[in-house]
Amino acid sequence: MKLCCFCMHELVNIDNVCPHCGRNPLADKKEPYHITPGTWLADRYYVGISVEYRGDSIIYSGYDRVLQHPVTIKEFFPLEYTLREDDSITVGLFSYEFQVPFDEKLKSFIDEAKKLAKFRDDEGITRIFDVFRNNNTAYQIIEAVDGKRLSEYINERVKISADETVKLLEPVALSLIKMHSEGLIHRNISPETIVIDREGNAKLTDFGAAKATSATATKSLSVQVVPGFSPTEQYMSSGNQGAWTDVYAFAATMYKCITGITPEEAIFRSKEDALKYPSQYGIEIDNDMEYAIMHALSTDITERTLTVSDFLEEIHSKANKGIKKKISGWFMYGLCCAILWIISISASCYMIHNHSQNEYEKNKKITEENSTVVNITTTENGEKSYTDKSEEEKIKNVATEEQTSTATTEVPTSIADIEQETGKTEAVQRNTESKKTKIDNSSKATTEKTNTNEKKKTTKNTENNANKKADTSGKNSDKSSSEAVDSEEIIYIED
Repeated sequence: MKLCCFCMHELVNIDNVCPHCGRNPLADKKEPYHITPGTWLADRYYVGISVEYRGDSIIYSGYDRVLQHPVTIKEFFPLEYTLREDDSITVGLFSYEFQVPFDEKLKSFIDEAKKLAKFRDDEGITRIFDVFRNNNTAYQIIEAVDGKRLSEYINERVKISADETVKLLEPVALSLIKMHSEGLIHRNISPETIVIDREGNAKLTDFGAAKATSATATKSLSVQVVPGFSPTEQYMSSGNQGAWTDVYAFAATMYKCITGITPEEAIFRSKEDALKYPSQYGIEIDNDMEYAIMHALSTDITERTLTVSDFLEEIHSKANKGIKKKISGWFMYGLCCAILWIISISASCYMIHNHSQNEYEKNKKITEENSTVVNITTTENGEKSYTDKSEEEKIKNVATEEQTSTATTEVPTSIADIEQETGKTEAVQRNTESKKTKIDNSSKATTEKTNTNEKKKTTKNTENNANKKADTSGKNSDKSSSEAVDSEEIIYIED
C-alpha cells in the first residue's frame, strides 16, 4: 500500500501530484536528521512528511494501518544530544556523556504520554493512542484532527464575537484544567495549535513542548516562544513556568479571536505596556469578561490569573450577568431609598423602645429608694409596733454567712486544731451575737421611736379634742346667759 506522505490517502497510481491534496506524494524529508517519508514504525505506523520541530520532538504526519485512519507521530529527538544514524531511522548520541540526561528526558517523554492518555475522552484535547520505544528512542501516536487551524478560522472571519469565542474555546479550557491537575503544562497554546474539526469543535493539539510542572521547578527548559502568545517566563530557560504560563497563552488566543490582532510580545510589554483593551477597538464586550482577559494577560506573574479555573470563573461572572435582565438606574435608586427608609424607621423604633425601658428602670429604682417597707405587729395591749424589713434581712444574711462559713470550714485533724477551731467558732459566735445585739438595739430604737411618735400623736389628738369640747361648752354657756337676759327683759316689760 502506497500513501501520500502529506494527506495519507492511498495512491492508486503513483504520479507527481496527489489527487486529494494536490502535492507531491513522494516528497523527500525536509532535514537530514528527519525520518525518510514512507518508513514504517513497529510494522504498523506509516511515517509521512515532517510537520515541525517542537521542544525535544519531531512531529510527522502518519497513518495507522491497523485502525486505518491518519495519526500524528511524535518522535523524541533532543537536538543537543542526538543525531541520526546512517540507516536514516536509528537515533544515536554525540557522546556517551549525554546518555544520562538523554535517558532522563526519554523517561519524562514516556511518562507525559501516559498522563495525556488519560484524557482521550475529553472533547477539547487530541487523544493519544499509543506510546512505545524503538530505534533507541520513543514515539507517541496522537489523534490527527480533520479540520482547520484556529488561525485559518480567524482569517476567514477576521474576528469572532466575545460570546462565540468563549463558547468555542471553553472545552479546551476544561481540558487544560485536567492537564494541570496531572502536573502537565502545554507551553505552546496559540491559534496554530488549536484545530476546529468539521463539526465546529475546538481541540488542542501539538503537545511537543508539553512538560511536567515538577520538572519546571528544578531544571532548565528549552526556550519555546510563540511571539504574542508566550509570557515573559518562556523567554528564559530558567523561567518560573506553570499553569499560569498556559493561562497567559490561552487569554492571548482569546484576545486574537475577539480583536483579530495579535498581542504585542510579552517581553516588550514588560517594559512598556501599550496593549489596548478590546473595547478600545470598538468591540462589544462585557466589562468583566474584558477585565478577565486583560488580567490573565499581565506580564507579571504575581499580578496574573494563576489557574484556568479562576480565569473561567472571572469570565462567567460577567457572562452570566449578560444573560440576566439589566436593572435600570432609577430602579436601583428607588431600591436604595427604600432600604435606607426601612433602616431609619427600625433605628427610630429601637431608640424609642430603649428610651422607654431606661425611663421605666429609672422610675422603678426611685420608687424602691423612696419606699419604706416595715413589718406591722400588734401587741397584747393593742398597740402596733413597726419593724424595718431590711433589718430582718440583715440578720438573716448574717446567719446565712455564718452557716456557709461553718459548712466550708475544713474538719480539724488534731486536738490543737480542734481547740483552735473551737476558739475561732466562739469568736465568730461572739461577733455574730454582738452584731445581732447592735441590730436588735437599732430595731428596738426604731420601734421605740415609732411608738413614741404614735403616743405623741395620740396625746396631741386628745388635747385637741379637749380643747374642742371646752370651746363648745363656752359657747353654750354664753348662749344660755343671753337667753336669760332676754327673758328678764321680757318680764320687766310686762310689769
